[in-house]
Amino acid sequence: MRSDLRSTSGRYLYGGALAFMVLGVATVWAADPPPKMEKLGDTPPPATSPNPMTGTPTTPPTAVPAKPAEKTINFSMDKKPWSEVLAWLVDQTGLPLITQYNPTGTFSFVSPKGKQYTIGEIIDVLNESLIQQKYILIRRLTSLTIIPADVQIDPIILPRIEIKDLDGRGNTEIVQIAYPLKSMNADELAPEVAKMMGPFGKVDVMSKANKLVMADTAGNIRRIVACSWSRRTPRRTRRRATLTSASTSWPATR
Repeated sequence: MRSDLRSTSGRYLYGGALAFMVLGVATVWAADPPPKMEKLGDTPPPATSPNPMTGTPTTPPTAVPAKPAEKTINFSMDKKPWSEVLAWLVDQTGLPLITQYNPTGTFSFVSPKGKQYTIGEIIDVLNESLIQQKYILIRRLTSLTIIPADVQIDPIILPRIEIKDLDGRGNTEIVQIAYPLKSMNADELAPEVAKMMGPFGKVDVMSKANKLVMADTAGNIRRIVACSWSRRTPRRTRRRATLTSASTSWPATR
């Protein structure tokens, strides 16, 4: 009888201890649950490091996507009528041709084997030939046009582009940009810039905005923008900054 009581008491004590242990583990789990398990292949969040000045976490900078390379195409013509040459250019650019001037004769161009050209480079080649007939091809934002090269060009027909878009233009393409000045005065600088302009060049001033509105070939504008005055100079020497004349390598007549 006494042994039965001992056996029963032992079972009660063992069961109570086991229940206490289970209850304790459940309490700890609820108070401090384990981290969420991630699925295989999940990408962990980017690590952050605290800002040494404020102590707040900082996120790493995102990478800037690289600028896509400009499309290049094969370009070669053998005694093609100008009407066919211009129709081919319309197909390649997706821009319609709007003009009342039609070049005469044929056009030939033999390209080095395997060489490809951007649209800007192709327009340079075409303009080299068109200038012999005193014409110039202009690529506007929504169309192509041909105008006489020996008359004053109306700025309204020229494409107004950003400085960053100059690299996508051929050297002979006539464009217009508004160039902001930081350390120089636009009214004082305009006469000096005018001396650097090519045959098609023109410069106007936006005094309140302190900007130069320049119309010229993209190649010439690139050279003007790259001059020393476009970079910041010490205050005591700013007014003494001088410009050197740069002539365009692409001759044309007004």
